[in-house]
Amino acid sequence: MRTNSASKRLVERKILDVAGIFLKRLDGRYPVRGGILFGSRARASHGKDSDADLAVVLAGTGTSGDRRSASRDMAGIAFDVLMETGVLVDPLPLWEDELEGRVAFSNPALIDAIWRDGVRL
Repeated sequence: MRTNSASKRLVERKILDVAGIFLKRLDGRYPVRGGILFGSRARASHGKDSDADLAVVLAGTGTSGDRRSASRDMAGIAFDVLMETGVLVDPLPLWEDELEGRVAFSNPALIDAIWRDGVRL
């Protein structure tokens, strides 16, 4: 992946830990290939109460229906993590082929931002 791993040192350790906790909760539920922190937390331009935008990279090919279902399920997991850690993870399920541009994603500017600002976990 082409994400900016050098930026990892700018991200608060707590956020990286919380993202790791969230991704671990997905074990066995989804074919997770990795996570990419993006948005204000990755750019270190966040406020005190900013959420942690997290692209959850999934193996295979998904559909918009798959994304809606995964998003709902992941939101519930994110709520549990919020209650435990005080940090809201905002997950975005993305399939590898969408992230790599082999299949069109509905918001290509978002994919560009993930590549530009993202911190691979």
